[in-house]
Amino acid sequence: MVMPSESDPVTRQAVVAPAPAGLSKSARRRRALAEQVGAALVNPLPPEMWYSAADVITMRLFPTRVGDDPAMRRPLVEAPEVVQRGGPGALWVGSGPGGVVVRVHGPSWSLVVRVSGVVVDAIVLFLDQTSRYGWRVEDDVDARELIEDAVQQVVDEAVRYGWGGDKYTPPGAPVA
Repeated sequence: MVMPSESDPVTRQAVVAPAPAGLSKSARRRRALAEQVGAALVNPLPPEMWYSAADVITMRLFPTRVGDDPAMRRPLVEAPEVVQRGGPGALWVGSGPGGVVVRVHGPSWSLVVRVSGVVVDAIVLFLDQTSRYGWRVEDDVDARELIEDAVQQVVDEAVRYGWGGDKYTPPGAPVA
């Protein structure tokens, strides 16, 4: 399994492609929340802030299991194909003090995964139908194989195109 390093300068880029035109209001809200959570995982708040109201982004995440709702499986099943098919904004990778974060936007869902070394320590799903909230996947033994396969395929594609930023953003594009 190829895993990223937080210290690799290639992963420190933060280029984000603009959202495609014609998205619904819930899709724009879902994508924005996924990008905020990704940024919060890359640059986490200092420990003294964790128990205050300042952590409003991660307060919008609720625990779930992939088997709780069939819609929770869709991002994990479709993510590798969406990343391979690509398009602007489909795959973004960022790195910082919190680790390496991979974000994938699908047609009606988003997936954010933080990897530290060889450990995947945060998996968050976002769905259009619940676009004001994200779903943090807890230790889900029933879906472990699905989760591991999806994350590995997404990571492999990120490595294939280089880690940093959006894989379809041309070199020299402005940093968001």
